[in-house]
Parts: sequence; structure tokens; C-alpha cells
Amino acid sequence: MKCMTVIHVAEELRDRFGMAPEVLENLFQIMTLKLLLKKAGIQRMSAEKKQVVLTFAPGKGVDPQRLVDVVARGSGKILFTPDQKLKLLGDGKGWPGMIQQTKKLLLEII
Repeated sequence: MKCMTVIHVAEELRDRFGMAPEVLENLFQIMTLKLLLKKAGIQRMSAEKKQVVLTFAPGKGVDPQRLVDVVARGSGKILFTPDQKLKLLGDGKGWPGMIQQTKKLLLEII
């Protein structure tokens, strides 16, 4: 399944039935996030002390220049560690904001 398929299904359901229950909206968010993580070669996503930590799968190559560019534009809120982890520091908007930031970051490195 592709991200655009999930987005299309969500939009189609909203058009037909109106706003979906929060549980279903959350499911669409999670499905989209999982597809982006897979496409970016992320093996694991975790939350640690108001930050999201993305661990790259071994052998899954991401363009190193893209990573450097993303970290440089991150103004200190995005860190790449020697153990192949990308850390995204919180922006004060809570976990829904962190999920949106994570999706945006993933789209930048894909």
C-alpha cells in the first residue's frame, strides 16, 4: 500500500460519511507514518524524553547528503548520532505535533 492510497481512502470516507471518529483518523495517521518509515529505511521509531528517535535499518541506504541537509536546516532540533540514529527534538506542540514533524522529516529524506 502507498501513502497516497491511504490518504485517498481517508478523503473518500470523509467525503461520503463526514468526519471520521478520532480512532479512525488515528489509524490513518499511523498507517501513513508506517509507510513513510518503511520507505525511508527506518527500522524503529521510539519516543525518548520529548524527542522522536529514528533508527535506520542496516543496509538501507539513505542519501547521506540529504541527511546532512536536513540536519543543517533543523536549527539544532534534528541530530544524527554516530550509532545511525536520527533524533528529532520536540517543538512544544505535544505528540500530535511531533508526529507531523516526523512525517515532514521523513518526506525530506526519502
